[in-house]
Amino acid sequence: MIKIVSKKSNKGKIKQNYEIKTPVNDLSSIKKLTENLKKQHKLKEHCIQKQKDIYYNIGDGRLKLRIIDNKTGTLIRYHRNEKSSKRVSKYSLIVSTDFKNLHKTLSETLGEMVTVDKKREIFVYDNVRIHLDKVKGLGNFLEFEIVFSSMAKAKQQMKTLIKYFGLDEKKFIKNSYSDLLMQNEKK
Repeated sequence: MIKIVSKKSNKGKIKQNYEIKTPVNDLSSIKKLTENLKKQHKLKEHCIQKQKDIYYNIGDGRLKLRIIDNKTGTLIRYHRNEKSSKRVSKYSLIVSTDFKNLHKTLSETLGEMVTVDKKREIFVYDNVRIHLDKVKGLGNFLEFEIVFSSMAKAKQQMKTLIKYFGLDEKKFIKNSYSDLLMQNEKK
């Protein structure tokens, strides 16, 4: 079964994330801060997922199939500026329980670029998603994604999160996990 979930705002525009990603040495201290946020803000959602992201060769933007806990797949098409450490990502989603056939078709048609395996702990409140990631071959990361309609509000929320977690913006990563893994393969 395939269900199209195009993330659109009320005006019909594709939704956007304002996001950052940074490596972390100690996920447990980050988790404690996140748990405190959870108590303060009554988080909507908290879960832990095993995610496998398979990236496919396309000319413009990114296309990946995210397999979650080996039960469902989400095809994610996105565009973002990879030159900035604080980035806007525009995306659309297609959810499928028939992800094995979807992967087979995409792999045969486009070819695979790279696969990213990770364990992701997700905390959601309001329009903010906080990800604590353990990425195979790369290490531990913290990622914020703020779904926004107002960039000014998103920038303020990001500023508040960066300050709360005590993050060093010089350590923010401009690339996706897929890019980092491919860079490691070239070494």
